[in-house]
Amino acid sequence: MWKLAGLSVVMIWGFTILIGTLTLVVLGPEIGSYLLGLTGRPDIFLTLWGILRWALAFLALTIAHAVLYYLAPNADLPFKWVTPGGFSATVLMFISSAALRLYAANFGHYNQIYGQLGAVIVTMLWLYYMGLVLLIGAEMNAVLARIVEERKGINFIQSETASN
Repeated sequence: MWKLAGLSVVMIWGFTILIGTLTLVVLGPEIGSYLLGLTGRPDIFLTLWGILRWALAFLALTIAHAVLYYLAPNADLPFKWVTPGGFSATVLMFISSAALRLYAANFGHYNQIYGQLGAVIVTMLWLYYMGLVLLIGAEMNAVLARIVEERKGINFIQSETASN
């Protein structure tokens, strides 16, 4: 019970840090303009700030996926900083977010059809796509782990039933 409670607290803190990092992406232009006003640096600072915030978001998402795919399954897996499923999920998250943003801005017209409720609908669509992308990444890792087990001659299902 204590292990599960500790694991839950760690995952909640990790999720909070991830949300904070992604908030940096959303509020990045405003924060960059504020820092530009404070420091008085040239306008190249805004370009470097844009690159830095997207790189930081990509790194944070990749690490979050690595930790999630290590802690969440009920299996003894070795920890890897970058997994194929985690990297693919990160790239797919950025692509699907950009595609949904373009669709909602140019073709969806949710605000005209549903009014203020359109924002809720688009947010729910985005959450659905993000969950789907997480599952795709987890499935990629599971399939690749299964292939490695088969190459080594280990049958995961038989070893599970034999240990029970």
